[in-house]
This record gives sequence, structure tokens and C-alpha cells, in this order.
Amino acid sequence: KLSDVCEYIEQLGKTPLIMIVPNKNSIYEEYMPMRFGKKAEVTNLTLLQDAMQEKGIPYVDAAFILEEGKKTDEVYLHQDTHWNNTGARLVLNEVYKAFGLENRYELDHYTVEAVHEPDLYKMLFPTQEYYENQHIYEQANDFEYVGRVRSMDDLTIKTSTSQGNGKSILVYRDSFGRAMIPYMGEVFDQCLFNRSTPYDLSLVEQTECDYVLLEIVERNLADLGEIDVP
Repeated sequence: KLSDVCEYIEQLGKTPLIMIVPNKNSIYEEYMPMRFGKKAEVTNLTLLQDAMQEKGIPYVDAAFILEEGKKTDEVYLHQDTHWNNTGARLVLNEVYKAFGLENRYELDHYTVEAVHEPDLYKMLFPTQEYYENQHIYEQANDFEYVGRVRSMDDLTIKTSTSQGNGKSILVYRDSFGRAMIPYMGEVFDQCLFNRSTPYDLSLVEQTECDYVLLEIVERNLADLGEIDVP
């Protein structure tokens, strides 16, 4: 199915790329309770990436990137299921490299601020208010949101900047895309982020863009089987 998706995108003159974000427990297995046992060496993620490698489907190995990245810094939030800003920037650097772009984010210079409301804490203590530390990077370029944005979970979010790289991108994303939006917004002239499930591939033809990034978290891999290729 992913082979058909990429072929369809390429037929429309656009460059596709798949990015599967690993579950937090796939990267930080050592913090899981002992009763869950050790992580399997062969998982749906590894099987799918092996198949993509064999079929020549373009993808970024986010699991490997984050495993390496955690050796020098934290890449996921403590009390949340999602990556932190450093993890997002780390993987996006490899996305840009895969697209043949020169854009790169620096990773070392950030401040730590208690500004993130963690989902795991909210599940356990829904009536309490708590914010955990997040890595805050200085914004490189100005960008703006096109139209009204209620939250980073909106079905569709558009960004625009006059200081971008001259390229545009369509991003199919899930909740991990929240951290990606402001960083990609300052890099590309135009971004369209879509959170439809399954992916609405009609947007590929309707959207003027150079690149199409399909981002999905490991725990939602089954959703890939529901894609309807035009």
C-alpha cells in the first residue's frame, strides 16, 4: 500500500517521504515496569521498515535517530507520551537531509521552561494543573498561521513565511506533529498540515507543494492499511 501511495505522489510531480515515530517505550524501554518484559527485537515497526527498505520506499528511520540522540540528550518528555522539541528537531534534520535540503536546526542551545501540560499526568490527575519542562529554542524566522487556529490539534493548519527556503510541503501528521509545526513553519514558504485519518490523498493533487511527508506514530501503524489510493 505504501508503495502505491508513493507512486501516486510521484506521478503528481511531488517527492514523498515516510516517517514513523517510535512509541516512547520503544526508545526508553528501561523505564518500563519489569512485568512488561523486554522489548521484542522484531516488531511491526522493524518489519515495516525492512519491507520499505526492500521495496525502495523512501523513509526516515526515526527510531534509530532517536536511539542515538538519547545518548546525549533527552528526546521525549518525562510525563507525556510524545517527543520533546529536541527529539522533533533531531528527526526533522534527517527529513530535510532525505529531501536534499540544506536546512538544519541547531540542537544544543535551548532554555528549559515548565510550559508543557503532559498527557500522562492529565490522564492520572484530570482535575489538577501541572506543567513539565520543555526544551525551548529561539525562533530562527518569522512565520504566520494562515486562517484561524484553535489549537495544534486542528484537522488542518496552514503556515506561511517570506523567509523560507523557497519550497512548500504537505504534511500528513498525528499528535507528534504538534512539535513539528512551528519549526517547519519557519523553514518552508508554505506548509499544509493535515490530521485526517485515514490520509486524504486527494490533498496531494489539490495542494501546490514540492514535498509530501507522511508522519505516523508506531502505535497507529494499522491506520496505514486504510489509505485509499486514487
